[in-house]
Amino acid sequence: MLREARSRAGLTQRELAERARTSQSVVARIEGGRTDPSLGTLARLVSACGFEVFTVLEPMAAAESHKLTGVARI
Repeated sequence: MLREARSRAGLTQRELAERARTSQSVVARIEGGRTDPSLGTLARLVSACGFEVFTVLEPMAAAESHKLTGVARI
């Protein structure tokens, strides 16, 4: 998401880092998947690109919780 926002804004990692008052290496680690930013950090970086982050709660698909699911009841 961050890489796309930065790319769409036409910014280099260094330019984004300067706007967001962080280092280029932080931007690179996030974009490379080596660091999971907090939601606040991601929102701040995306905002420095001129975009907003929206979060929405979506229900997860129910996982199979028992090995015997699908076996006819006795």
